[in-house]
Amino acid sequence: MKSLLKGVVDILDIECYISNCLDNTIVLISDRSTQKENMVGKLAKLADTHIYSLLDLKTYYAIIIRLNNNETAVIIPNSDSHSALESDLNILNITYKVKTLCKVIFETYTNSVAPEDDIYIENSIPTKIYLDNNEYLESINQLKFYNQKLFKSILQQNIASYTRVSKDISENNYIQSISENNEMIKMLMHEYSFTIARITELLNFSNREVMYIKKRLYGLVNRIDFSIELSYMLRQFFQSVERLVLIAPYYQNDASSIKKYIDLNISNRLHLDDISQNINIPLQSINRLFKSKYALTVRQYIMKQRIKIAMSLLVETNLSISDISKNIGFNEKSHFMMSFKRATGITANEFRVNNRHTQ
Repeated sequence: MKSLLKGVVDILDIECYISNCLDNTIVLISDRSTQKENMVGKLAKLADTHIYSLLDLKTYYAIIIRLNNNETAVIIPNSDSHSALESDLNILNITYKVKTLCKVIFETYTNSVAPEDDIYIENSIPTKIYLDNNEYLESINQLKFYNQKLFKSILQQNIASYTRVSKDISENNYIQSISENNEMIKMLMHEYSFTIARITELLNFSNREVMYIKKRLYGLVNRIDFSIELSYMLRQFFQSVERLVLIAPYYQNDASSIKKYIDLNISNRLHLDDISQNINIPLQSINRLFKSKYALTVRQYIMKQRIKIAMSLLVETNLSISDISKNIGFNEKSHFMMSFKRATGITANEFRVNNRHTQ
């Protein structure tokens, strides 16, 4: 069977290893090899609970197939598409075909009908930490479970489930353990952005919609403010994903598309001409369309949303008033303080003291 399998993997141009947990051996099936035996062994152990697994290891992908109680196939597709987050369409083609590939390898090696199990997909951050150490193993395994639920909720367009599991991820102990590691935080956010962008293609979003989502998600990651608590940052990120992927179609020339654009850019410069140019609605029509649906002018809605975010930041973070005003799009602290008091009847400092005291 190994000789037949070698012919298959050579045709497919993939690396293939067979790991045997009974005698702790690793057999290279393909001509090409880039993996060390100890790494192949670690990857094989990840197949304990799944027949087919697709592991995203950031710089490459690994496909794990549990062939029987003792043997596991470790497959490394020949793809360098991880070299740039914007160039992910090649690997998407692989993910479409992973189950077929798994079944071919399984049936070629075992000479029996392959199981119809679903592909277990895992992202790189928990996998990398799992392979390196087990200090946070329980929290990491919990995070893996939450990630699966998160991606499933997006695929099923289940907003209630998405909201619950995104909160669980934000509060996960491992996530909190990296709160001081800026590089790891950014890597984690990039990973979620990358995976969610791929999911939108599986949901048959148009190319224009997918590129719009990528631009917004990667933009959010590149503008990360590391002075904000990680759990709050993640909640804001997941809320942006919800607005982008789970709520309402894109680029409809109506009031909802104006609102969507404002919500996604609430921390940025927001003038009517910016909105007009980005969503292709005539400048003179924006306020009329928006007010007819929401009973507010665009400026009133922007101010309302910014004050709402400021209230949350005042209670949930230790950011200074000056930093909060900048984070929600105010150029001047004095303008923010005046706007906040006009909207709430009290100063920002009074609001912070009163609400923290009551929690």
